[in-house]
Amino acid sequence: MSESRTQKSLTSSIGLAEYDLWTIKERTDTKLMSWDESRLYNVFCLASEAGEVADAVKRQLRGDYGRSKCPYDYGEDILLELGDILHYVCRIADDHGFTLEEVAAANVEKLTNRKKYGKGKAGKRS
Repeated sequence: MSESRTQKSLTSSIGLAEYDLWTIKERTDTKLMSWDESRLYNVFCLASEAGEVADAVKRQLRGDYGRSKCPYDYGEDILLELGDILHYVCRIADDHGFTLEEVAAANVEKLTNRKKYGKGKAGKRS
């Protein structure tokens, strides 16, 4: 196991609520922006980070990592980019008055209903 992976394991027990609070506390890059600008900024950052995940997968498919490179290293790239995505999901949720726990619970409910009733038939949350 790589050293960076071991170091990450030390913080892997962080819960969604704790991460939520940490992200809000660390939010400094948008403090000088209006609320509308901050919301747009976070959405653009989320889209950019999703593109980085897609790019890492593309590089793997194209063979940029080479045959000798362990797939774990590719996974490390994805892990880091997914963390960035989580960061911006948290910020966007906060912009709209939701916590990550609420987002996760709503997603479980949506996906459970989709499985039960089929896509598009689950209805809207009230």
